[in-house]
Amino acid sequence: MEKRTSNSTNISVIIPAWNEEANILRAIASAGPQSKCVEVIVVDGESSDGTVDAARRSGARVVSAPRGRGVQLNVGARAATGNVLLFLHADSALPLRYFDSIYEQLQRPIGGQLPQWGCFQNMSIERDGWAMRLLELTIGLRTRFLHVPYGDQGIFIRSSAYHALQGFKDWPLLEDYEMVLRLRMLSPPALVQDQLTVNGRRWDKLGIVATTVVNQCIIAAYHFGASPETLAGWYYKSSGLFSIFSKRTN
Repeated sequence: MEKRTSNSTNISVIIPAWNEEANILRAIASAGPQSKCVEVIVVDGESSDGTVDAARRSGARVVSAPRGRGVQLNVGARAATGNVLLFLHADSALPLRYFDSIYEQLQRPIGGQLPQWGCFQNMSIERDGWAMRLLELTIGLRTRFLHVPYGDQGIFIRSSAYHALQGFKDWPLLEDYEMVLRLRMLSPPALVQDQLTVNGRRWDKLGIVATTVVNQCIIAAYHFGASPETLAGWYYKSSGLFSIFSKRTN
């Protein structure tokens, strides 16, 4: 990725992490910290493993924050200098041409205006089976037609738009979903077609169906007025109950 001149779109890749020693190296490497156009910021949430040392050895800048994704995302954004902020989960990997793809999509008007944000429409989940392929398809369709990506889809935001919206909510849950709802009021998303690779571990514990049910119930409850703190309690309790049920029925 060559450094751009007058229309430079420098990207800050912000990776919130907590005990991600096993995954952080790949995430950082995929972002290309050696490029002059990219800065990689790992926001460590008080890890007890080798996450911080691994991140520093890989060329990332490491900052610390209290554990909690919303808080960590905001701390990383405040430390960033790029005019585009890309929020990447620590167990994900960016596609090879991600920088150019984001640059091209952000310069392409949608409905007469330049998009203020975007994401990767397509995901490659690192698990085998037709159910995972179906899940990938439904994620792509949801993103394309509803413009509601989730936080694991590599959401990127122009720095000016991020600051105009005053960042993410410091919530224990749904901080990404709430941000997307506000971003949609600014502009439609720029949708990058290159596949973002994600670890399938989030579906391992409960399976695809139970995980989807829990997620959708949480979102529905949010729209009916439940607080993020209450939802977080429900989420982790529900995950535990589903896990126990799954073990008893297998």
